[in-house]
Amino acid sequence: MLNRRLLIIVGATLGVLALVALRAQPKPVKESELTALDYAEIQQLNSHYAQALDTCADKGNEFAVQSPT
Repeated sequence: MLNRRLLIIVGATLGVLALVALRAQPKPVKESELTALDYAEIQQLNSHYAQALDTCADKGNEFAVQSPT
């Protein structure tokens, strides 16, 4: 009788823990899609980068990180 009662308590506890673990799972995040504006901005950045490299704009400092002194 005691073994049966213990088995029921352990089973119920494991069931509750399994439900809690399932509820704690993160929900999948919907991937965002790029808009036409995003594509246009990416294209502008790409062309600016290529032009800056080709012309050595700003004596090569176009993309260098300037730290304040």
